[in-house]
Amino acid sequence: MIQTSRIGSRCLKVAETLDTRAADEIAVLRTARVLKNIHSELQRALWETRKTAGHTDQTDQAEVALESMEQDLRRALLGYPALRGPLLRENVVRALDQSFTILDLLGL
Repeated sequence: MIQTSRIGSRCLKVAETLDTRAADEIAVLRTARVLKNIHSELQRALWETRKTAGHTDQTDQAEVALESMEQDLRRALLGYPALRGPLLRENVVRALDQSFTILDLLGL
């Protein structure tokens, strides 16, 4: 079973990290790796929600947001050499925003 409160608190910690170390690229990359783990947890939460509630508009929107989050994280983690500075941070911030959207959509 997914510990939903833990996912939300991890997202809040990630947001704090991005706020406090905005200029540090290493911190942004580490944050992206944490978000990758959060993405996996959100994916499992989506599966559990669909298992109990079936396909709904919210779960469909959450799936789209998960795909968007995954793409942003791929650009940040795999495209790091080409995304220095603000572009790297933008992708990680978008992924974080998607995680909060998913939490809201799934009611977590």
